[in-house]
Amino acid sequence: MRCSLGQVCMLVLFGVLVLVGCSTKVEVPTEFVDWTPEDAVFHLKAPKGWKSQSPNVAVFSKGSCMIDVRPNLLGSLIGDVTRSGNQSFDPDAPYREDLEKVHKVHVLLGNEPDESYSKFKETSEPVEFASEMGRGRKSEFTASVLGSGKVVGYRATLVQPDKAIVIYCHCPPKQWEKFKPVFDEVLKSIRPGGG
Repeated sequence: MRCSLGQVCMLVLFGVLVLVGCSTKVEVPTEFVDWTPEDAVFHLKAPKGWKSQSPNVAVFSKGSCMIDVRPNLLGSLIGDVTRSGNQSFDPDAPYREDLEKVHKVHVLLGNEPDESYSKFKETSEPVEFASEMGRGRKSEFTASVLGSGKVVGYRATLVQPDKAIVIYCHCPPKQWEKFKPVFDEVLKSIRPGGG
């Protein structure tokens, strides 16, 4: 197979862009700013200086680090279908975290991770986190992202009556311990829209 000079140049340029994306060191943010999408579905605090892709999509990035927060109507429907009545039938039954709607939605949505990730693998069991929207679940994962290389992050879920909020936060593996508190701060700040 013969490659033209243009094709070779494109491959070299692509390689350089991938390497630059993989090696970008990002300063750990210490300040956060309030952010609300145009449709006001939710509010959150985003790292100051991180770019948002559009006024209606909460995808913030800097270098190879990213935070992606999206409503998911399917998540709420799954939660309604899978809601367990076991606890209501036996008020003396011990509390079981795995019967909670948010836990079930988180586990079910994990079966189909965001298409921008390849080699996606969750590396922890879901754990609870508290946000201004209520109790959620988060799991750690590893994956590969075009332009960023290997990443480590959280996949998190919050559930409201009419929707789920699905959150992906990631950074390069060498920066994970530094960015984990930043991602936790963003997760904690998510609150319902409308006010």
